[in-house]
Amino acid sequence: KMLNSFSQLETVNQLGEWISIKRSQFWLSSIKRSNHYRGAYVDSAFFRFLGQAPELGRPFSNSDFDSHAPNVVIISHVVWQELYQGREDILGQALQIEGKPHTIVGVMAKRNHFPIFSKVWLPTKKNILKPNDAIDILYKLPNRNFEQAFETQLSQFFYNSIKDSLSESTKQSGNNVYVESLTIV
Repeated sequence: KMLNSFSQLETVNQLGEWISIKRSQFWLSSIKRSNHYRGAYVDSAFFRFLGQAPELGRPFSNSDFDSHAPNVVIISHVVWQELYQGREDILGQALQIEGKPHTIVGVMAKRNHFPIFSKVWLPTKKNILKPNDAIDILYKLPNRNFEQAFETQLSQFFYNSIKDSLSESTKQSGNNVYVESLTIV
């Protein structure tokens, strides 16, 4: 709900591009091996924002984000090698993620681990995000002058979105919500 309101902000519509992700850790199990890996739930604009599609297979389709769609996953080259020994028939194979079956639809290029060392990517379905989940919003600025005004508006938006859930003492303490831009090279 908050993301829908966020996407309606005037300054958000002035951005070149933006995406939302939820970073996570996943327990992955193939038939022979299992391991923990960092990963992310990504939105439908992720691969366009990244400017890169999977090296094998396909990016997520719009239907993959439907809450009743079959579970699909895109894995990193590392997961492909570690859990499947680089098998050529990887697409369509089953991968258990947190005990739930997912179908592998893509494998990313060898050095792609965006964001934050991710090794697995899942579509953010409507039923995945919970109200208290932390999400990252990544965006491309149209120009450098835009940044300060945008951060101020974002801080105010997120503060207004959560202020009803804050205790009175927290509101009185003067703590605010801060938005910080980090440059990704």
